[in-house]
Amino acid sequence: MNCGCLTAIDSQLITAQCFCFVDDTDVIEAGKSVEQSGEDICPSVQQAASTWAGGISATGGAINPEKSFWWLIDFVWDSREGKWRFRRTHQLLPDHPLQIPALTGELEALRRLEPDEAEKTLGVMLAPLEDQHAHVVHLKSIAKKWAEQVRSGHLHKYDVIPLIKTTVMKSLEYPMVLTTLDAATWVSIMSPVLQVCLPKAGICRSFPRDMVLAPLKFHGLGIPHPFGTQVSKHIEVLLCHLSNRTKTGAYMEAAVQEHQLETGTSFGLFQQDYSNTAILASDTWLKRVWKELEDLDIYVALDSPVLPLRCKGDALLIEVFMELEVDQDALKWLNWCRMFLQVCTVSDIVTADGRSIRESMWHGERDYAHRSSYQWPRTVRPNRNHWKVWQEHLTRALLVSDGPQRLLRHPLGPWIDPLDNWNWLWSSTHGLFHRQGHGWQHYRHRRSSTRSIQWDYPRSTQLSGCKRPHNEHTDNGVSFLPAPFWTQPLPADLCRATVHITPSLGTLALTGIGTAPLQPHHDSQPSLLAAWMAASARVTEYVGWTPEEIEIDGDESLLAAALLEDRLCVISDGSYKLGLGTAAVQLLPRKGGTEPIIVRCQTPGLTDDQSAYRSELIGLLAGIMVVDWLLDQWAPTLRSPPRVRIGCDGFSALLNTFGDNRVTPQQAQFDLVSSIREALARSRASWEPSHVYGHLDTATSFSCLSWWSKRNVEVDAWAVAYRHQLEASHRLLAPNARFFTKLAALYIGDVKQSRLNPEQVQELVALPALRKRWHERQTITPEAELETDWTSLARAMSSLPAGVQRWTTKHVVGMCGVGKFKVRWGAADSAACPCCGEFEDHLHVPRCTAPSASAEWERWTALLDQWLDTQVTDPAIKHAILYLLQGVRDPSLPRSRLVPVRLRRAFLSQQRIGYQGLLEGRLSVQWAALQEQYLQSRGSQRSPTLWVSRLSHQLILLGFHMWEHRNSVQHSEDNVQLRERSRLANDGIDSQFDMGPTNLPKVVQRMLAVKRRTVLNKPLVDREEWLKLVRMERTAYRRALAPQRRILHRFFHPAQAP
Repeated sequence: MNCGCLTAIDSQLITAQCFCFVDDTDVIEAGKSVEQSGEDICPSVQQAASTWAGGISATGGAINPEKSFWWLIDFVWDSREGKWRFRRTHQLLPDHPLQIPALTGELEALRRLEPDEAEKTLGVMLAPLEDQHAHVVHLKSIAKKWAEQVRSGHLHKYDVIPLIKTTVMKSLEYPMVLTTLDAATWVSIMSPVLQVCLPKAGICRSFPRDMVLAPLKFHGLGIPHPFGTQVSKHIEVLLCHLSNRTKTGAYMEAAVQEHQLETGTSFGLFQQDYSNTAILASDTWLKRVWKELEDLDIYVALDSPVLPLRCKGDALLIEVFMELEVDQDALKWLNWCRMFLQVCTVSDIVTADGRSIRESMWHGERDYAHRSSYQWPRTVRPNRNHWKVWQEHLTRALLVSDGPQRLLRHPLGPWIDPLDNWNWLWSSTHGLFHRQGHGWQHYRHRRSSTRSIQWDYPRSTQLSGCKRPHNEHTDNGVSFLPAPFWTQPLPADLCRATVHITPSLGTLALTGIGTAPLQPHHDSQPSLLAAWMAASARVTEYVGWTPEEIEIDGDESLLAAALLEDRLCVISDGSYKLGLGTAAVQLLPRKGGTEPIIVRCQTPGLTDDQSAYRSELIGLLAGIMVVDWLLDQWAPTLRSPPRVRIGCDGFSALLNTFGDNRVTPQQAQFDLVSSIREALARSRASWEPSHVYGHLDTATSFSCLSWWSKRNVEVDAWAVAYRHQLEASHRLLAPNARFFTKLAALYIGDVKQSRLNPEQVQELVALPALRKRWHERQTITPEAELETDWTSLARAMSSLPAGVQRWTTKHVVGMCGVGKFKVRWGAADSAACPCCGEFEDHLHVPRCTAPSASAEWERWTALLDQWLDTQVTDPAIKHAILYLLQGVRDPSLPRSRLVPVRLRRAFLSQQRIGYQGLLEGRLSVQWAALQEQYLQSRGSQRSPTLWVSRLSHQLILLGFHMWEHRNSVQHSEDNVQLRERSRLANDGIDSQFDMGPTNLPKVVQRMLAVKRRTVLNKPLVDREEWLKLVRMERTAYRRALAPQRRILHRFFHPAQAP
């Protein structure tokens, strides 16, 4: 079995024999080169299948042909579309069977599937070419089966949503790493589940799906959107496998590099603009994930090799063409020409002197002027029209004119790539040299006149029509074996060279001689500070971090010697307070020296990411970086790695960074933990972590502490002092770039994240539909969205009981049990409010003008007033909030001029959010800062953000209590609609008592024997039942007497004879 390949850019070997899970095995057989066709590997595929079947048989097992299948994957070039397509079964050896021994021992052919024909494997529908329809059918069957089982069950309405989250959602999550379905498709898959479960949860089955699948933060039901979960799974698998360097991560890295070479750009795949370069990339899982992430303004920055520039003034060809703003179709054909020529940069197609485009590159002929370390994919030569497009755009982008010399408008500068990469070299003293295998052929020139130097070569050596190996360097089928090999050391004056071959004349013409830049002067004395400054120079806004301060207190060479003698110790500690973190590190020998290297740094990252734990981690990373810089300067080569002991008082920091467990993207400070692990993997030192008990100086005299504890106290003091220094200079915003050793970093909205937060992804998925809803219903304006404290609302919603959460969502939407919807659902004949008789929708409930509703409102606002006092609320803020609440019932009442000036911005911001928004818990972001100022003035340590979330909680409950009051009236006689029924029932009871119990059955007579007031005081339903029973008995008695009355009437009034 053979399946191995080299990564496209850095040529790392990637191998795979098979993928096994218990008794499920996928055996892989691949070609030895990209030029090998599917027909070529069929014999080895049969051999691999026979070998595998034999191995299974030798261990007492057998392969069941009915459960086995195979794909034969090959590609055909679609010249009209400019892309590779899977070859179908009828195109690729349709009569070639793959046979294995059956259970009976006889050979049986396995089923051969089309590339897009999916087969269920380990619960997932797999196919080389993704079959989305198969995924949808499979997932819908899961949803329908689960919904049918739940339909007949009896569930408490509070258990429905947790049941969805913990059962069917987990089944749907299982294949999400593989699927790339869109949001609308996932909603259709969830439809059977929601149709059954929403009514069981007390929610209308037609409830808007954008609110059903929205987070609690936005007043949604909190059921995770399956599309958001799919996106989180994709990000998780990228970050996890690439950061932990797993085998799967190696396959991903290989695919990423292939895409990088394919698109020919300087950015990683996920950092490119999909609308610009997607047309250049093959259709893969990575490409579909790229589109998915870009739509949500997410990208994953990978530490993958880039396509290097080879000289000063160089540029990538694709980026040159994109600057011309060529259309997508032209860009596709230009990239096809580039891929065929196996070039990436302008320097790849110019002469060695950087002044003109080589003739071979102009006409679309490979000349292998230099060696390429890239592993190029299979290509097909473009036709003549495409080469005209190539020449036209090269002229527009690079050339002075369209003349035959093809001179560059801006000649390239000195070369910076290695001389070993070139196949042609020129020596002014010895002539021309050509690389042939591991040796060099030497050509003496026939005549010399600068650029017209020519050499003869025997035309008989031309091997036209020979099939060239992938990496063999020949030109136009010419072999240079007859030229003499150079047996001496190469001359010292060698320069890069390019030549033009004229087969008809049997000559080689030198077309350019390259120059190299002057080598920079290096100081002979090693210096840690030089290494630190060099690393700092590589730091950009997006990539790189170095500590801000390094102080060498003594002789650096002595510390380097201690490092090489395994005596160096590293001690770090962090400091954190109010969103600002720092760290300090000192490096000094455990014995034989007291002059340390002191490092101070601010903890990088977002304000919300800052913590004492993160400050401990950045101290560890800074210590590792400084030790590696010391080694690079003082010991470029090592026989064995020196041992370094590193200590800090953060046990969790040491456990997570030096442990051997897998780092997960959702764990706290994932970016720093994974960066430290990669730094340890790359470090040339051997590290021994040591936990140090910190802050012992508060309970013990400093002189009584251990050596490690003393050093910890020192670095702690330095970290605190540096934090105070940053506070005094107002340097509160820390850098937030990707660390040098971060293999995969997550960016959302162009901001690096410290970890993957699935809830944040759910918000990104939900927001577009919610914003459309807010705009259509004019409930939340874009300005109000920006000014709302959504974080506090999220905490408030999470703290509510499940029933109140559902109530809040229903009333924010307005689709709840008010008169408007009861009429629509056929549950009532009138939409009148039970308290006041006016038209009732969800907005009317807290604004009802009925005396009982007004009294209830006053009662609960008074309780809110008391609650604000217990929470140490700024009195001015309290009065402003209560004043704004009056606007719920009377929008014309609150006026900003009646509030203090310092609160006016927050007051106006809250008015823009709206009075209904206030009642729904949406508070302005400005209230927290104002409350914080008040708490600080009182010396209180209370959290202003917690105060805001609790206030939001209380405001939501205020609206809920008004609903509870409305319901109590709905089911009482105070209901406007019940008042007429009550009057009619009382009048009927009075008439029955007036008629008395005469001529009634004894059972009914006893009902009239009680006091009239006792019956009138009964609930309405009981009175109506009492009246109904008595009336029925009287009616029955009258019907029973009707025959007797007719007889008596005829007796006393006999009929007259005619």
